[in-house]
Amino acid sequence: MSGKKSCEVAAVLKQGEQARKLTDDIYSREITDCYNRYRAVLADMSTIKNSAQKVTATLDTPAQEMFGAEGKKFFAEFNRIKNSLSSQLVEDRGKFISRELTDLDEKLRQADNQAEDIRAAIRHKDWYCDAEYAQAQQLVSTYKNLRTERVNLERRTKKFLSDEGQNLSSMRADFSRLKNLSEQLASMNLTAKKRKEADAFRKELKDVLAAVDKQNAEKFFHDEFAALQKNISQAISLGDEALLSSFKKHYAAVTDFQSRLTERVALWNKHKSDAQTLFAQMEREVAQNFNDPIDRYNEEKNARIINLFDYLKTFGGKDLQAKYSELHDKAAKLIAQEKFLESMAVMNSAIELGQSANQAALALQENMLKKLELAGAIQDVMDDLRYDTDLQIINDNPNDGFKITCNIGDEIIDFQRVDIDAEGKIVVDVDHTESKGSNCSGAWNNISKRLNEVGIPLTEVRLANGNSVLHPQAVNNSVGQRAVTH
Repeated sequence: MSGKKSCEVAAVLKQGEQARKLTDDIYSREITDCYNRYRAVLADMSTIKNSAQKVTATLDTPAQEMFGAEGKKFFAEFNRIKNSLSSQLVEDRGKFISRELTDLDEKLRQADNQAEDIRAAIRHKDWYCDAEYAQAQQLVSTYKNLRTERVNLERRTKKFLSDEGQNLSSMRADFSRLKNLSEQLASMNLTAKKRKEADAFRKELKDVLAAVDKQNAEKFFHDEFAALQKNISQAISLGDEALLSSFKKHYAAVTDFQSRLTERVALWNKHKSDAQTLFAQMEREVAQNFNDPIDRYNEEKNARIINLFDYLKTFGGKDLQAKYSELHDKAAKLIAQEKFLESMAVMNSAIELGQSANQAALALQENMLKKLELAGAIQDVMDDLRYDTDLQIINDNPNDGFKITCNIGDEIIDFQRVDIDAEGKIVVDVDHTESKGSNCSGAWNNISKRLNEVGIPLTEVRLANGNSVLHPQAVNNSVGQRAVTH
């Protein structure tokens, strides 16, 4: 009897299910979350654009005469910023994201339907399932390709979010500058009307200086602000003629200082916002959780949840928590010290570490599930051959492989190690204690045949003296009894 068995087809379908479950939900949530935040950024940009269109300013003739080139420079800068904000293109360039995600979900649904069709086709068949086996293998590739497409869509969505986030920060800084220029131009217009009144000039100098944010001025320009306060105090004490001749210079000094302070504060706020946003992204990057592999394999509803770093340390022997914590704490400290640009360099390193950790955890998860499938398949074969079987996890870590002890009467077959090596090859080490009068070669020929049928290619079994069990004429000097797979 030849051909593929229905159980082989079912095993391949099981691989497809695992490939489907590994990352689809994670990436779908991340894509949707990024796209929603991207749209929120666009909404904020539209609000700023609309608000900028409502901000007005004029430079009256008296103000033009009084402040000359300085006033014209302020007015030109106001118009430039307003035109820039009003003409800002706010367009949802990510409309395709929802459509592509829907298309991927539809493809996934079609793949699931195909899986059900294959299961239906083999439900009442034991042998001759070659066509269904080929279809199942193709379906596994389809699931993996859909996962790759979902990963690529997530990267593009994050790129849109990052680009528009930077545009939003720039628009906020420009809008702050626009409102400040509007206020300054209004102040110029008002001041020009009072030029002939020295007392009004003195009050104007006091008011324009009082309008400066003292806390920020002392924070960012401490010495310069102290000198400015001293100069304005001296100007206010001048006689009328001296004040009239020097008013423009002193007023321009304050407004110029105010302008530079506003730009400095806007830049500081931008860097702070960018750092806080990146800090949140850094923490989200390592917030992934994974299920205990045994629980996941058994599809337990209340599978144990393990965080990313514990998962890697427990099953992969990689301890990345300390390195991440060091970067996290360093970034938090730099933010507290308002060293935002330095903190972002640290956080980018932490994000790269988190991304690398997630990729390693996903690969580890997939590898352990493959090893579980392999051990389960061998145990099923030995159960079918009437052996009493006992499966143990080596070192309590599915990543280290499994041990399966099989007994029938006084015959013991000990699969000392069932594993998959770094190159993806199946490794099966066996210790076989024969019962009296047993036919070792016949037993192993039968076991080899059954293992090959479920996709585990057993090609050789040797005794301690080097004699081949499957091929009695073959002899070598190897020690111990070993089942060889490829």
